[in-house]
Amino acid sequence: MLDGTIPKDERAKLTKNFIKLKLLGRPRIYWHDQELVLPRNKTLALLVYLSMQPLSCLRKDIAELLWGTTSSASLRVALSELRTLAGSKYWLECKGQELRVYAESDVMQFETAVRQGRLKDALQLVDDKQNAFMANFEVKKADEFVIWLEHERMRLNELYLTAIQAYIAELEKAEDYEEALKYSQLLLQKDKLNENVWRMMIRLEHKRGNTEEALEKFEQLREILKTELKVEPLAETLELLAEIEQGSLSSAKTAIIIKQAEQIPAKPEQLIGRADLLEAIDNSLKENKCLLLHGFGGSGKTAIVASYANNFLKSNSGNVLWLQAGDDSPESLFDAIAKAFDADRRLSQDDDKTNTIKKLLNKKIQLFILDDVWNSYTLSKIIEALPNDTALIATSRQRYPRLKRINVGRLERKDSVELVSHYAKLVAAKNALDLTKDKNLDNLCELLGDHAFALRIAGITLAIRNLSCKELLEQISENPHNMKAPSEFAEQGRESVSSLLAVSTQKLSDQAYEALMAFGAMYSSSCSPELLAISIRRKEEEIEDALIDLQKAGLADRQSEAGSDVISYRLHDLVFSFAQANSNLRELTVMNACKSFLKIHKQDFDILDAEINNMLGAVRSAQKYNDTAFVEFMRLLVDGNAYYQARGHSPKSMELLKEAIIRAKKINDLESAHFLLSKLGNSYRELFGDLDKALVAYQEALALAQKMNDYHREAILLTVIGGVRFHQKQDDADEYLEKAYQLAKKHADNLALSQALSHKGHVANSRKDYETSYKYLSEAVDVAKNLIIEEQVSKQEGQKKLFYALLNVGDVEQKIVSFEQALNSRKQALQIAKSADNRLWMAITYLEIGEMYHNVNKRDLAQENYDKALKYYSENNSIAGKEKLIRFLKDNNYSINKQSLAASSN
Repeated sequence: MLDGTIPKDERAKLTKNFIKLKLLGRPRIYWHDQELVLPRNKTLALLVYLSMQPLSCLRKDIAELLWGTTSSASLRVALSELRTLAGSKYWLECKGQELRVYAESDVMQFETAVRQGRLKDALQLVDDKQNAFMANFEVKKADEFVIWLEHERMRLNELYLTAIQAYIAELEKAEDYEEALKYSQLLLQKDKLNENVWRMMIRLEHKRGNTEEALEKFEQLREILKTELKVEPLAETLELLAEIEQGSLSSAKTAIIIKQAEQIPAKPEQLIGRADLLEAIDNSLKENKCLLLHGFGGSGKTAIVASYANNFLKSNSGNVLWLQAGDDSPESLFDAIAKAFDADRRLSQDDDKTNTIKKLLNKKIQLFILDDVWNSYTLSKIIEALPNDTALIATSRQRYPRLKRINVGRLERKDSVELVSHYAKLVAAKNALDLTKDKNLDNLCELLGDHAFALRIAGITLAIRNLSCKELLEQISENPHNMKAPSEFAEQGRESVSSLLAVSTQKLSDQAYEALMAFGAMYSSSCSPELLAISIRRKEEEIEDALIDLQKAGLADRQSEAGSDVISYRLHDLVFSFAQANSNLRELTVMNACKSFLKIHKQDFDILDAEINNMLGAVRSAQKYNDTAFVEFMRLLVDGNAYYQARGHSPKSMELLKEAIIRAKKINDLESAHFLLSKLGNSYRELFGDLDKALVAYQEALALAQKMNDYHREAILLTVIGGVRFHQKQDDADEYLEKAYQLAKKHADNLALSQALSHKGHVANSRKDYETSYKYLSEAVDVAKNLIIEEQVSKQEGQKKLFYALLNVGDVEQKIVSFEQALNSRKQALQIAKSADNRLWMAITYLEIGEMYHNVNKRDLAQENYDKALKYYSENNSIAGKEKLIRFLKDNNYSINKQSLAASSN
């Protein structure tokens, strides 16, 4: 048997004169790619059996196997027939009593591919329709051979099933759920009662975002088991169903290419009312390529577009792409689209990602549904990527300019009445009250403002609690109507929704109700289980269970970023307003919880991205109530390797920083005032390029350091001021730097010494005194490395000094050492920036590397690094760096990647 690990060139030599056999399915044989006529069955059986043996076989054993006798007469006849086949003198070996066939078969290739883990290659060798070994092949009067043949069929079939299951696991891990489902269906065709396979398909459907289909698969399984075996699903299956329904099994954010109506997410069983909107959408898309379906949260926008997509597919108008947007970035949604086309690697390698997406969609997608948009920039980027023949329907609670807008308002009264009745029957089935005869149903719809979300809760509440409309009206009318609606929706009866929510929450567990009320004290409608747990002093797993209860009740949605472990929950707008009105959790309690959370996750920037609105809300609370807490909050956010250093400032956070400095002085917290002033100076210098304002902040920080007799901070500020003065072309720059150098040497302060050496080296480099510069900068690198190795300072502080020293020494190395050594220093600096997740450092390093390539006229590599620099300057709100780079790109005829110009604000 040929080993699949032999190199291809050697393998080709060995197999050149082998007979080739196709045995998976109907048997066929080839010699040098020429198909041969099959011999008689016994002779073919002889050939196949010998080809499957790794060593020679004895004549008497073969005779017994195929003819049940030790006589070799029949065997000799069969061998004679084999010798008539082309190439037999090469592949058939008869040495005395020993027989051997040199062959290569698809069975061998299949087994080798499975053994080596090349599962996709292995499965491609198998004909899905007829994959049995030697399919339909029979031999009479050869019982021993038949036993061997059946054994091989069973063995290979078992290996085939094992390979499929292993490949499905690979596909699931790679989030290719469509392909995994296709192979799962193959398994199900072989054994429709295999509950393991059904369970796999239920999980895959949910993970690809089609939870409704997952639940339908469960019902199909239950029906088959009941009909065929008269049993219920196993406990493992019921546990999986519970996880899906409770939301503890997360589904991936996925773009779904829809070709059949059954694949549409969130498709209602029945769309009640809204026929006019479906017609309006259809008419609008004939004139407008892009359309916005706008309406208050819970008004039924998703159900409407799902129904439209259903009609679109039934009319054979083309394929639909469905993607839930949320507040995701363009990059995140582009990744999801590329993954749907199995083109994520292609996307990652292309610079013009917008054009790549356009090519993927072109001619393949006729309708793009972008559901629940929260990010105007993301919406703009998706529109840019649309081919001419692809229409877009976006749904959002917000209005966006330049889009044809269709508003989803309140339902017609007759439709409201039908909707409440529909949900009541859906929940209670045969036991539901006949609401059509309830005279108070119209009054209930009036009180609820004909709002779809509120009507849904009304129908469920009536059914679950077996209430009449009059009884429900009496209960909710007693609750206070103190919810404040946005002005454009004030007429829709939001107060009545508040009252209804108060009743509906009575069915919640104590834990779930407590979590809901805690949510109401938060500063944002989105919050993590951990922050809620800290706020009300509960275990995080208890809060997670409580939030799952809220999700089941339709009051909260679980959300997570693709590829991220950060999980949070968002309350519906109505529910959040209700919780705000009824929460009795003190604002100071929440403020302190946010401070504790921030201390824990000071450098977990992805987590803080998800909670930054709550953190800023707590900062503003502290600003109102407690100067000390306010100052401490701002230090946590800006000092050291903190959030705003890594993510950049927004105008709001800059104002908070300035106010924190004033408060720190007010309470005589000189140390905090000093550090905050230093960070203010850094922001003016690094983000806005305003050296004059930076100098004012630095000089004030220096004065405070001297007042506190803090020699280390004094040396650091002297160095920074010296650098600013040099860039301002002032004569006293050297004086400041020398003072810093001598102060650091005097107090054996290697941290300050490293910074002083870096600045002195930078100044000497700017004056073209390269030898002196290289001396200073090399020493700065060595000192910084020792700081890290000897753990004289925190890892973050040591990395910062080494980062800047490497950047600066790289510039000199390019001039007096070599390009390669300079590039190596810059790449070391880049690695430090990435490990610290500091986007400003990354921007600076990519810019420096881009300039290196520009200087040696390698424009493609320069462009690649300039694009990355521009991206990180933009994400970090570094206005000065971004504008300076854009001017350079224009002046030197480089392209400006528009995708890199998105500015974030925190």
